Amino acid sequence: MKKVILLSVVFLLLITGCKTTYNLQDSKNAHDQILEAIHSKKIVFIGETHTTVFPILYMTQNIEKFYEAGVRYLFLEEEGDGFSFTDGNYDNYKICIVPQWCTYGWKYEYHLMEKEITRINQLHPEDPINVIFPENGVVLPEDMNDGVAVLNARDEQAHKSIIEIMDAAKPEDKAIIFYGDGHGSKVPDNYWDYEGLWYPSGYYLNKYYGDQYAAFDIWYLRNDDYTKVKYGRDSNFKVLDEKYLSEKQSSAFDYFCVTDQRIYGITYPYITTDENIKAVYDIVHNFTNDKTDPFYDFNVIEFGFAISFLKYYFGDLFPFSFEKNNLEEALNILEEKVFRGRQPPSSFCVDLPAFTMKEWEKYAEYMFSYMWLEDYLLNNIDSEKMQKKAAGYVIYNMNHAVKMNPHDIWPKYWLAYFKTEKAKLSNKKSDFKAAISDWENFFNEDAAYTCPALLQAYRRIEYCYSELGDKAQEQLYFEKAKRLAGIFPFDSMNEYYFGY
Repeated sequence: MKKVILLSVVFLLLITGCKTTYNLQDSKNAHDQILEAIHSKKIVFIGETHTTVFPILYMTQNIEKFYEAGVRYLFLEEEGDGFSFTDGNYDNYKICIVPQWCTYGWKYEYHLMEKEITRINQLHPEDPINVIFPENGVVLPEDMNDGVAVLNARDEQAHKSIIEIMDAAKPEDKAIIFYGDGHGSKVPDNYWDYEGLWYPSGYYLNKYYGDQYAAFDIWYLRNDDYTKVKYGRDSNFKVLDEKYLSEKQSSAFDYFCVTDQRIYGITYPYITTDENIKAVYDIVHNFTNDKTDPFYDFNVIEFGFAISFLKYYFGDLFPFSFEKNNLEEALNILEEKVFRGRQPPSSFCVDLPAFTMKEWEKYAEYMFSYMWLEDYLLNNIDSEKMQKKAAGYVIYNMNHAVKMNPHDIWPKYWLAYFKTEKAKLSNKKSDFKAAISDWENFFNEDAAYTCPALLQAYRRIEYCYSELGDKAQEQLYFEKAKRLAGIFPFDSMNEYYFGY
């Protein structure tokens, strides 16, 4: 599932107004505790939050150890939440393109985990790790906006599938459930402000398996303005002591594991493998403007991102512009020159950065701006003082992102966008002029005209000129926005991704 409602519930630490100290120097190494549980239990739930890829990397690094401990079943959250499991057959390879600045799964690090599992299974073809998506075939409610009903339908299906499979497995076989953390909770709970209770899979599994079920939740916890954390020298992945937990938290999970490693992960298209490039092309090539599709809102946004990435890869070989509305012509040129030849698609890419995964993850950190960007778009920052701080912080990070990857149009967009926000908050003419300068830099890039945020960009620079009293330029961009709006495939429902 690719809807926002499918993000897991995060059990947050209770933070008081004063700085809280977490002394974990003598706490148990979380990896040791997880491995101990796998040896002694039938089923171990490992929860992640979709906001960082540390749990993915942890699983990748240790899946061989888990195999040696008896794990033969790995249950994963919905086929489509970041995994494709091709078993080396890239004919079935697929990706999902999500905004680099938003809180989603679907990061390239998921594929690295897939590759490691494939490697292990190739070593043990007679006794592999069975990868299962227990929600396959789930019947969802007609009202997809009813978060509780959707979650209950999913977990009702998932837990029954897990029990059926594990009851038929060999007695010595163990299972790991790797899911968004809320699904592993042993107690029902409210889900945000929806009516009714969410009964997670963990609730049912705990009732059925008793002490043969263990639930772990992985949190991110680091030193900041509110917390002081002492991990000790042995590990920065520790079990959180009971004294730091509320009664409700303690009843939900057996162990809370914390780390200071906040790694956001990089979305698939930035990694320019031939399979990723082809997958991006296929998203554009195969797109159908079917508004009856329940996932249409997401699909059209993904389509827009895919278009911008084709420009990122191929430059002038993809002569598309939203203003010209010449997609079919541009795709035909690209297909003839790139995808019909014998050379791999990556050989036609412009001079793109050849970063290591650590460097890409640093880039992701800049683009995500430590969640400041997304929180700003979601109106989660309510005071003007904090809005100014957020805008300044995003500007700081986007400046770094532009320097790191000048080929990418998105840091340039967000730099201009938040310069505009800064001007709105300060109401200074100098700030509006600075924002216009960045918008002009944006429009000077050919890639700007393949950017799905182009209409928003026109409206933003129009606003800046309006605030400066420049009627001629204001009218110019008003007319540009008006013409584009008539052919643009995105409506106001989609604008969350690009700002308002």
